[in-house]
Amino acid sequence: MKIKKILVISITIFLVFLIYLTTLDKKVYLLSLSTNSSFDLLNTADDKKDYNKIINNYLKKKDKLEKNINYFVDSKDRITDIIYKIQDNYTIDIKGKKQTIKNALIKADLLTIDIGINELQSMLLLKNNTINEIYEYIDELIDDYEKLLKLLREYCKEDIVVIGYYSSDYNYEKYINYFNKKLNEIVKENNIIFIDTNEMYENKNLSYEKEEIDVATEIIKVIEDVLLK
Repeated sequence: MKIKKILVISITIFLVFLIYLTTLDKKVYLLSLSTNSSFDLLNTADDKKDYNKIINNYLKKKDKLEKNINYFVDSKDRITDIIYKIQDNYTIDIKGKKQTIKNALIKADLLTIDIGINELQSMLLLKNNTINEIYEYIDELIDDYEKLLKLLREYCKEDIVVIGYYSSDYNYEKYINYFNKKLNEIVKENNIIFIDTNEMYENKNLSYEKEEIDVATEIIKVIEDVLLK
């Protein structure tokens, strides 16, 4: 009887603990790897629209923001530079505290990736490139991107959102669409969510602010559907 009583008590404690875990207030640890973001977490004024900032403010208003980090990459970083940063466990200083990129990847509930467009744009702006050279360069970028995604998946086991490329110039649209198609293929292979911004707009003459708001809206849908259920 004593053993049975102990067993009942143990099961009861386990069930209470399980209920506690399932009803625990969820907060989101957000990590952004972006070479295109203008959002500075130290400057939170609302006069500057940026999808990362919009998401940050959305989570803060709902009291669901645990942490938001977007300092690991900058506009000059190539995809290969980001790979090296992860391999070397790149460290930044946030308000006097050291933060490694691997630790942030492990802790992140949501990782957003918005990289590489600067590399492609630089290639497209070179007037002496042939069409074949451009496509070959895109394929090389995709290979680098795939290596990065596989490396990220080693550390980040939660949700990852990759933001595709967008161009307002119709002359480049076939290259952007090709890149997004190839990117979408490798994203699916790694169980990652893809946002094709170029397909979102038939009218290419939209404002930067409109694009940022729409991207934020798509990512917030993921947050609501997956993280805040």
